Amino acid sequence: MQKLWIVVPMYNGAQDVPDFCESLKQCTEQGSYTLVGVDDCSPDNSADLLRTSCPQAIVLRNAKNSGFAGACNTGMRYGIEHGAQYVMLANQDLRFLPNWRDPLISLLDSDASLGAVQPKILMYPDTTLINSCGNELHILGFGYTRGYLKKNSEFFCDGVRDVGYCSGAAVIYRIDVLRRIGLLDEKFFMYHEDSDICWRMQQAGYRTVVSPLSVVAHRYEFSRSIQKFYYIERNRLLMMLKNYQLKTLVLLAPLFLFWECSIVAYSIIGLLSRKNTVIRVKEKIKSYAFFLKPSIWAYIARERKKSAPLRVKQDADIMRHFTCDIAFQDVDSPIIRNVANPITRWYWKCIKRFV
Repeated sequence: MQKLWIVVPMYNGAQDVPDFCESLKQCTEQGSYTLVGVDDCSPDNSADLLRTSCPQAIVLRNAKNSGFAGACNTGMRYGIEHGAQYVMLANQDLRFLPNWRDPLISLLDSDASLGAVQPKILMYPDTTLINSCGNELHILGFGYTRGYLKKNSEFFCDGVRDVGYCSGAAVIYRIDVLRRIGLLDEKFFMYHEDSDICWRMQQAGYRTVVSPLSVVAHRYEFSRSIQKFYYIERNRLLMMLKNYQLKTLVLLAPLFLFWECSIVAYSIIGLLSRKNTVIRVKEKIKSYAFFLKPSIWAYIARERKKSAPLRVKQDADIMRHFTCDIAFQDVDSPIIRNVANPITRWYWKCIKRFV
């Protein structure tokens, strides 16, 4: 049984699956992995294409669309049950480049403190640009890719580096760590499940790193969809409430209120066309309404109680790998750059010694 299992969550991926499989076969030694595709009740023929393009693949089918987290967990559970040592999550629009596997496996084999390792991810088809050289996690839960759209030849990304979190588009998790802290949180459905699991790993004393010696490419396009806005905002708050210690939540509360007011104003102004501005505000309000359910607070309490015995690192240690700045090209604005970021840096400087 191979130590590495590659799990591909599949949903409307027909246009990508053949190229995904071809790049995997061309750039990976045969027999050095087990491939598992999870058909998340996809309306297209992604699963059939995977069977045709990669006959050795195991194809699992979910009875309903369980989101990115649920699809990945289906594959990871199967790998755990069948003796996997490491499991890789790989987006269906990923492209593998030569010698991507060995640096990651060698790194994990040599350092038991590593819970998650991400390769450098380039854009596809323009592989001269970076998609992610490790992801940044803001102290208020915002996540974004480090080095996004920077020139690969110019952006410094050298050596293994601890990161806020590893991108779920291409990441390898250590199975022993997953057995301890659990899998992706299916309550998230999609977005922030990758940052949440890395946060939980760091709490339990494991490192989450990027290794630029391994390189893959990703056909990524930044989305401004209304649905994405709802899930990102909802899950950002859920992640903070689950993972921060109570003292930290209290200390961050004034800064949180400042940012929330700013986000509501941002929603009203809108990055989208005017006809979507009202919808955008409704989605933000909907993200707050999610927390009006007593069942959600009961769930948060259970998750906090479950993770407490595993915690070996305090927030102050974990937050050393977080950032105070939003520095993502597709959401850059003078207000964020010249007002929100400086205020956040100043406030964090004032309170960090109390965390």
